[in-house]
Amino acid sequence: MKDEPRCKYRSFMLDSGRQYQKIETIKKYIDLMSLLKMNYFHWHLTEGLGWRIEIKRYPKLTSIGSNVARGKEQQGYYSQAEVKELIIYAKERGITIIPEIDIPGHSEAALASYPSLGCTEDSIIIPENGFTDQLFCAGKDSTLFFLKNVFLEICNLFPSQYIHIGGDEAPKGKWNKCSLCQSKIQALGLKDSNQLQLWLMIQIAEYLKTQGKYAICWEDVIHHDFTKELPNNLIIHWWNWRGHKDEAFNKACTLGIPVICGTNYYTYLNFPDKPWKGYAQDRTSSVYDVYYRNESLPRLSHKNTLGMSCSLWTDYGLTEDLLDQRLFPKIFILANQMWSNSTITLNDFLTVLIKKKKFYSPLGYTYTINRYSKSDFNKSTTP
Repeated sequence: MKDEPRCKYRSFMLDSGRQYQKIETIKKYIDLMSLLKMNYFHWHLTEGLGWRIEIKRYPKLTSIGSNVARGKEQQGYYSQAEVKELIIYAKERGITIIPEIDIPGHSEAALASYPSLGCTEDSIIIPENGFTDQLFCAGKDSTLFFLKNVFLEICNLFPSQYIHIGGDEAPKGKWNKCSLCQSKIQALGLKDSNQLQLWLMIQIAEYLKTQGKYAICWEDVIHHDFTKELPNNLIIHWWNWRGHKDEAFNKACTLGIPVICGTNYYTYLNFPDKPWKGYAQDRTSSVYDVYYRNESLPRLSHKNTLGMSCSLWTDYGLTEDLLDQRLFPKIFILANQMWSNSTITLNDFLTVLIKKKKFYSPLGYTYTINRYSKSDFNKSTTP
């Protein structure tokens, strides 16, 4: 019997920016990825709440930036030696680690470390949750110099052909008031601050191209008009079904840009079963949603689709002891969707997972099935 993947690119993303996880915990989930035939570990390493990776040229990113948050498990960083260890560990299991350095937003921790990189040098406010309009200043040449130096160390450290450069959720309030940003917009002949962000992302993508890398960007970068042709090493990570449906997917395909499908409806593993802290009812998901309503699935056969991702964001204090509760059993469903065109019912699939508990439990993975309603078990529709 022939067994081959439905998607060439099958990724799991862990947010280590908002919440720091121990190396052994990350290895635990790399092991899980290997068991589930995933091949890319997307590692979200920078956030407003913490800069998690050692950059030797800029030591304050970790001496200050890794400790700006005050919550449980929100302090700490990974040395380059630890990162190299993880890269080898993942490679031995058939997995490539893709680092994400998020720009220009979600950068409060970096700006707290080096205030001159922002539009103002005022005290940086670290958000307890969410994000602010405190962005890397695109009007300063020193910002681009800094970012290129950071990405050079990242490229030299990670063998991955893909580097994720973020680009999401970057409010332009400060840019709109910044004389340097506005002067840069005028000098480049751009229309507004949104085009300035795309210009900045293109500068980094083109720099990564000189290092032999592809640049992955969250979909936000193509929601606005742009005047310059996009570099041919750009990949769009489509995520915001909740906000923009399939607008970004369709636009990327029209432009001939490869797409990673990872919509928040329903590949976001942080969406709980029931409302929790900042997750209201419209940001929850059941196993039925993940199995039958995953908006990424219908696009997997498109010629521009590179593959599929699933993501575990750790906002609102999703500490290590809570991770398995979010992951299981939904990650089994998503991994199966990435690999197989299976059409068995959800009831039958979950029955298999109940039997597999004897294998997974001794490995340290904890999950239950009986917490789901009977209605989820008895749907006869196929995905």
